[in-house]
Amino acid sequence: MRGQELIYVAMPINAALEKSSTPASPLACSPMVIDGEVRIRMTNGGKSTMSSSLHLRIPNSCIIAQDAFFKVLSLLLLSPQFNFFKDDSVIAVDSNGFKQYDVLDALHMDRMMSKIESWRKDPGSFLASQSLRTQCSVGEEVFVLIVEGFLIFNYGPLNELMDKRYFLEIPYDVCKERRGSRVYTPPDLPGYFDGYVWPRYLKNRQEMEDMVSDIVFLDGLKSKEDLLDYVYGDVTMEIQSLMVIKMRTALCLWIVMAVLCPGEVKGHTGHGGDHHQGQGLDQDHDHGRDNNHDHDHGHGHRRDHEHRRDHNHGHHHPEPGDNGTKPVIQGNGGFAFSLYKQLVVQPDNQGKNVFFSPLSVSLALAALSVGARGQTHQHLFTGLGFNSSLLTQEQVDQAFQTILTQLNQKNGVDLSIGSALFLHNTFKPHPEFLKDMKRFYLSEGFTVDFTNTAEAIDTINKYVGEKTRGKIDKLVKDLDPTTVMYLLSYIYFKGKWEIPFDSKDTKEDTFHVDDNTTVPVQMMSVKKRFSVYYDQEISTSILQLHYNESVSMMLALPEKGLASLEEAIGQNHITKWHRWMKAREYQVHVPKMSVTTTYSLKDVLSGMGMPDIFSNGADFSGISEDLKVAVSEVAHQASLDVDEAGATAAAATGVVIMPLSFRSTPVLKFNRPFMVIVMDQETKSILFMGKIINPANK
Repeated sequence: MRGQELIYVAMPINAALEKSSTPASPLACSPMVIDGEVRIRMTNGGKSTMSSSLHLRIPNSCIIAQDAFFKVLSLLLLSPQFNFFKDDSVIAVDSNGFKQYDVLDALHMDRMMSKIESWRKDPGSFLASQSLRTQCSVGEEVFVLIVEGFLIFNYGPLNELMDKRYFLEIPYDVCKERRGSRVYTPPDLPGYFDGYVWPRYLKNRQEMEDMVSDIVFLDGLKSKEDLLDYVYGDVTMEIQSLMVIKMRTALCLWIVMAVLCPGEVKGHTGHGGDHHQGQGLDQDHDHGRDNNHDHDHGHGHRRDHEHRRDHNHGHHHPEPGDNGTKPVIQGNGGFAFSLYKQLVVQPDNQGKNVFFSPLSVSLALAALSVGARGQTHQHLFTGLGFNSSLLTQEQVDQAFQTILTQLNQKNGVDLSIGSALFLHNTFKPHPEFLKDMKRFYLSEGFTVDFTNTAEAIDTINKYVGEKTRGKIDKLVKDLDPTTVMYLLSYIYFKGKWEIPFDSKDTKEDTFHVDDNTTVPVQMMSVKKRFSVYYDQEISTSILQLHYNESVSMMLALPEKGLASLEEAIGQNHITKWHRWMKAREYQVHVPKMSVTTTYSLKDVLSGMGMPDIFSNGADFSGISEDLKVAVSEVAHQASLDVDEAGATAAAATGVVIMPLSFRSTPVLKFNRPFMVIVMDQETKSILFMGKIINPANK
């Protein structure tokens, strides 16, 4: 349907499916039909009750239950009465003889997603096909989907659809007591609860917490009426806010109700529970987990709210200014990863640390595009990841002005970024070019005599040294005396960790460069709550070290080696990591390091679709029409220092313009190669990125 906006509300609630108390028969459980969907009848007093009650209260709502998609159940249409028979052969058995019901492999998740997709495509028609009620004013339709289940938060494709999430929790001892008070046929095997049910719950919960953020945890010891009122009120507020924002637009609200506690399909060994819903949160004194929740401050609370720094938690990061900024930011992100992938495959960089500032390089090239025309301009835009049919030069200029202004106004960190023009004393560029460089790219202008190469080199290097606090003082090593303009971009960053390392805990340790090589490093260590995420798709652990509410360093530690990570990673992963980061206590080990890199980017940029800027046919008539010029070299130097107090990074990019001639807790230990990304979340800018192969190499 047109104008559809999906809002996902996740509601994980501890529940267990009811086992049959009747003798075994081919009809293992009696079904019920909700919204035209066959479901297994269960008593749980949690997710099913909450879902049904919300469905009755909220117009245009429907329920999709994960329980209906167990592989163990087969539907027989023998009569008008639906019947089921069980087929335990599809369920795996662990080493203790316990059936593995509480895993995603026991479910037809593909069928469940197909059902959900049908609703997504046209919720109005979906409800009509199920003969469900609709109560909407024309043009003010809000469609609500309630998804309930016990492993909903453990399934990534479904997780990504959620807008609001709730999890009903009760303690271990209450869970065990309630389960023990019930009689099942067949009965639980000896030690089943402690040997399978609870360990599986803990494992599923751990997986959920690694994958999911923005959960409202509900106290399952409170009355069902109070909990329903709380959730209904929260959902209603969401609907009302949407109506204000999207008046006369068809909207879809997803309420996803998930259960992370093991249950049992009726008539099958291994699942069980009572109408109060069993398995809940593990308690610190019983299970050694670090749960800092508090049951005394209301019906719902957001776990780790004060610790999170992603866009949903703790701090709000407004989108940068005008309409053209977002596509420029997206282009910068794509350019960063394209440049990274080009750098890591260069023969000279094999087995070496790679570190650079993609923003510094894109800043220099975007500034250069101000004076580019024709095909040269098109090549620059394409190489930078800008769509010339959607973006004008003016929009790009304004976007960089916004980004640079915001970055230079950061509080709590020492961050400066900008550009400079060094012009030969007889070279006269277009006044409009100089004006735009100063206005949009914060460029300073200097006149030098490039025929006196030693003096020109000294002038440029002193400027870079001042801007990077001495971190980069030899960017330029030689210059052609025929140079007429040197375009320079620089960035300097120094920040103190929000959570510093104690130097007394830094010890010598071993870093595994590869399977055959180890080097000694000074390994910093601290046990605190950090923002972490495990990306199952690429088997990579992500640690986020914050400097302030906006700027952070992300370290990515792949399980299968850097090559597999480098092949798969893209801008979308950064977005996902920020979204799903969760604060958890970890014992973190990070090596101290000091890295300096220098690159000639001429061949790299030519391979990224920008060969024209270096060629005889280059058109920089926007810089000068009197003297035909082209780019002779793009040099980039970057530096990174990481110690117990924080990190210091700097980079500079020089573009040489010449007249054309005939030349052309758990433990997260970074003791093996990893990626590093310094990111500003407010402007969505990657300030620095690279990989550390050997921290001992300078």
